[in-house]
Amino acid sequence: VSSPMVGRARELEQLCQQFRRVRQGSGGIVSLVGEAGIGKSRLVREALASEEGRRARLLIGRSLSVGGSLSFHPFTDLLRGWAGISAADADAEAVARLEEAVADLCGEEAGEIAPFVASLMGLHPSPAHAERLRGIEGRALERLIFHAMRT
Repeated sequence: VSSPMVGRARELEQLCQQFRRVRQGSGGIVSLVGEAGIGKSRLVREALASEEGRRARLLIGRSLSVGGSLSFHPFTDLLRGWAGISAADADAEAVARLEEAVADLCGEEAGEIAPFVASLMGLHPSPAHAERLRGIEGRALERLIFHAMRT
């Protein structure tokens, strides 16, 4: 069942404008915040169905109240969706999927990126990448994780 969206033209245009910015090279994050039932999901569906939405690469994560105590939960959720990792995947399978996704995106740099992204996500890196993380802790690890995410 579908019906026309009413009263959200301004918000829809703002999302489409953000899609245009992304396509022009300006990255961005959009947060939709509001009470349950006001149409956040519907607005996202409409934006994704727009011409701009169909032409943009989108990564979608959720910030759920149950994840509030987990570090970087929205980013972990976003990365799991991007890499095709399901909740049922064993740790080794999740790491393999992540490493494949990073390799597809980053090519030769994947070996310098995947271990730190896996660390952010709370995954144990593959044996091939565990050596890269050995001895790195605290602020140094944090900086390398942020660098990997930016890359």
